[in-house]
Amino acid sequence: MYPLLEFLSANAALLVAVVALVISLRANYTAHQAHRLNLRSKADSDRVLLFEKKREVLNEVDRQHARIATLKMLTAQKILLFRDNPDLQHMMPGELDRLRSNLTSIQTLDTKYEEQRQGLEAIDVGADIAKQEELLANIRRLSIHLEKDIAHEQAHLDEVRSKLSAKMENNP
Repeated sequence: MYPLLEFLSANAALLVAVVALVISLRANYTAHQAHRLNLRSKADSDRVLLFEKKREVLNEVDRQHARIATLKMLTAQKILLFRDNPDLQHMMPGELDRLRSNLTSIQTLDTKYEEQRQGLEAIDVGADIAKQEELLANIRRLSIHLEKDIAHEQAHLDEVRSKLSAKMENNP
């Protein structure tokens, strides 16, 4: 009869197995390519997430620096007010020393700003995102304390100014 037909009927199981093997190899290759692409996408996604966290941390550091500058300005205004009005020093003894001490602490925070910013800008792809989250939380906690200090110092400055104005009105 036909030799090809005889060969196919005798080896049909083997041919089906070979075709299945080729299809399996192709599927495995496709899965491997998809896995490599997935790993690259994950790495890119992690890098984008890290840079977003880095941007967020840097923005918060810049806001914190502005708060420090505001607190420094308020403290300096109060020091000048006490220096120019010796009566205030008698009304509130020790306040001028407290203000000078606070100003020194604020200036220390201010000088660390540039160092902190450069360190944050140097963060690279290998950084841990969880550590970035923790750093951001710490910066935000300090910012909250700075905002409270600003509000307290502003209220105290307003109070001192009103006391000074009342005293000047009573003693023209």
